[in-house]
Formats: sequence, structure tokens, C-alpha cells
Amino acid sequence: QQAQFLKPTVITLVYGLGFGMVLVLLLVPSLIAIQYDLRRRRLALKRALAMRVRAVRAGVLLALVAILGWLGATMGLTLATGALPHPFLTTLPALAELPPLVAALGLYVAGAAALVVLFLVLAALWRLRRRPQPAAQP
Repeated sequence: QQAQFLKPTVITLVYGLGFGMVLVLLLVPSLIAIQYDLRRRRLALKRALAMRVRAVRAGVLLALVAILGWLGATMGLTLATGALPHPFLTTLPALAELPPLVAALGLYVAGAAALVVLFLVLAALWRLRRRPQPAAQP
């Protein structure tokens, strides 16, 4: 009865400790892992752009420009105008049902994935073409 004035303080302390525990044990390690993954991707891109084979550098740079261009065509135009660009709505009328940013994000992710697959297939075909042919045996 006499310690009723301490209840709010104890409740605040317990919730603060619980929130701090979640923050330190879950959120911070997750952010560190994300930072490590992004660093690995950045270093891989840097190595690819520093390669001596001109065709590899050109392919990586072309893929990067294509994906950034697709980002501008979908998300950039939607953010600038507040609506999904008309050519996308006429091609895919089901996108009109979704909020513009959600539709633009879906288009960007699908298009970027298609571009990555396209460039991987082109790189594999280029690699197969460049492979030395075995000598014919008599």
C-alpha cells in the first residue's frame, strides 16, 4: 500500500530494460550483418569494374546503367509525379488497383531481376563463345 508511488517507476524500468535487451540482442547484430553484406557487394562491384578484360567491365557498367535507368523509369517517375507512368498502366491495367508506390516498387523489383538474369545469360553466352575449342583428334 505504501509503495504505490513506485509502480510507474518500476514499470518504466522493466519496459526500458526489455526494450534495451531487444535492441542490443536483435537489432544491432542485424544492422551489422546488413552492413557487412552491403560492403561485400560494393567490393565485388569495385573488383568487377577494375578487371582488365574490357568486355567484363563494359558488361558490368552496362548492367549497372540499365538497372539505374529502370529505377528512374519506375520509382523515380512515380515519386516525381505521384502516379505510375501511363505506359505501365496501359500495359498492365491491374497495377491501377494498387497504390502507385507499391506498384512502382513491384515493377522495379521484377524488372531489375529480369535485367540481372538477362545480363547473366549474356555473360554465360559470351564465356561459352570465348572458350577455346579442343583440338580435333585424327
